[in-house]
Amino acid sequence: MKLCFDVVLYMEALSSQEQRQAALAAFDGYCNLYGKQLRWTTNPATGRWKRLKNGPVSYAQPKEWLPGRHPQSEWSFVYHGGELHSDATDIVFYSCGEPFYGVNQHCLSMVMCRFPLADFFAGKFSIQSLLTNWCATLQPWHGRAGLSVGRSFKYEGGALSRLTETELLSRYPGLQCWEVGEGLYFPNLGGGLYDGPRCADWLIVLSGHFVDKLGGKAAIVKAMRPLPVHNYPNGLILQAGEWPQVGSYTAKGMPADYRHVGQVIEPIRPSKYTQAVRLAVADPANGPHACKTDKELSQRWCARFSPGQVFPDKTP
Repeated sequence: MKLCFDVVLYMEALSSQEQRQAALAAFDGYCNLYGKQLRWTTNPATGRWKRLKNGPVSYAQPKEWLPGRHPQSEWSFVYHGGELHSDATDIVFYSCGEPFYGVNQHCLSMVMCRFPLADFFAGKFSIQSLLTNWCATLQPWHGRAGLSVGRSFKYEGGALSRLTETELLSRYPGLQCWEVGEGLYFPNLGGGLYDGPRCADWLIVLSGHFVDKLGGKAAIVKAMRPLPVHNYPNGLILQAGEWPQVGSYTAKGMPADYRHVGQVIEPIRPSKYTQAVRLAVADPANGPHACKTDKELSQRWCARFSPGQVFPDKTP
């Protein structure tokens, strides 16, 4: 795994030509920063990994095949900068559009990308400006951005990876994680993020739907004070302080600004366990290196910035 800064935007669909062009424009913007460092993509027909010798120009690009896809077809593309296709890397762009699911089933399409922490803190780009521009065209349902544990493209399901990830998330409340299936809605399992952001992060994107649910722009700006709120057409971006924080679960280590944002968004935060968050515990009954998902632990982690919540029970 790789510590990184990531952005995840969830859309109700990415099926129209306008929406697809917006996703492609976001990818072009990412390539302006990291195109020469992208070493891997997948075959759009088979899903098999393809090595890129000279960046995205080395192989069929999404702008060549995506616009011609039927509006009701599912699609996705991923690029990353790992030395091996299985690597965890802090240079990633992923997008998927699944119009068959749509709003009726409460599943979401998404755009996710990772940025190296050194570039972010050095000011190589303005994430607020980038995110504002993407939100104006993509019109996300909601989204987030902040410090994250970037999983690999092969080993993320192994016991060692899952237990190590759980330890990191249980030590540092400012860290997030991302799973490719977290936009999918499973009402019987309480999964999916259609109902709103699962928790606070450094930047929280809210569409007009959620702005209205929280009482409107003026009410949110008032509730957020003194923290900043950014505008984009038909939505807002809430910011938890000047810089993202890792924090700790000690008495004075919980990021107060994240708790502040958590209190603001609590009325729209899904109350059920999110299926894609899979905090794990050892499972010695199935072998010395086995693990299993702890649903209660995962649900409490999702609620760690909610008012009155305490997580974990003790600092690891």
